[in-house]
Amino acid sequence: QLLLREIGDRHWLTLRMRAMKSNDGADIAIATDHGSTSLKTLSLEQRRVCESLTSSGLTLDYVDGRQQFAGYRIASRLTDIATNTANKENMSLWLSPTLRKAYQKQEPQNTLDDALRNCGLDLGFATRTDLIAASVTNNASRSLPEDLRKRMLEFCESRDIVQLYATLERHPSYDFKRFYDRETGTTNIVIADRSGNIIALVNPRGLKDRLTAADNIDNDRLQQFFCSRALLLEGE
Repeated sequence: QLLLREIGDRHWLTLRMRAMKSNDGADIAIATDHGSTSLKTLSLEQRRVCESLTSSGLTLDYVDGRQQFAGYRIASRLTDIATNTANKENMSLWLSPTLRKAYQKQEPQNTLDDALRNCGLDLGFATRTDLIAASVTNNASRSLPEDLRKRMLEFCESRDIVQLYATLERHPSYDFKRFYDRETGTTNIVIADRSGNIIALVNPRGLKDRLTAADNIDNDRLQQFFCSRALLLEGE
């Protein structure tokens, strides 16, 4: 309340990040002080937040009268503040357990990184800049073989290192390296052919329904892949 008084009549949107108890469909459930239940009924600033989230590949739902969202509405004392203070809004973003886990930062030396190293995956790139430079220089723009793609997705589901090792043995014509992205704190697998052409990146802890194909694995695609916590980015 003190902050809102200091702001005066300037427009102010307060965002609160909350934790959903279970995965009930969408990545994020939206609650507003006006009880909006669709994108078109949001204010301009609230709509901009939602559009930014969906542009990152995240799915949204709205807190309404459904049982699964019981207790998720914004507290009445907060809605009263917004109602009685000019140009002030509140918005709660309820994050699913799957989304929170995908965005949880990992240390450079983590369990997944250790497992990949034990499978023989060397650290291929020191920084994202190095990876981007390599992807621009060596980009085959083609998808993974179906068997390799299937096995990598199975590994992401099971995290079975024995299964991963068998996959590497089964596909000796491809080069597998690990890459730790410091900006997002994620450990990734970079897959290239023997000529060094990067054809796919895999985030084993990514969101399993985020599978991205691109005609070029370029700077923009890589940025989007890391920020959206997608499971797979491959050429097409």
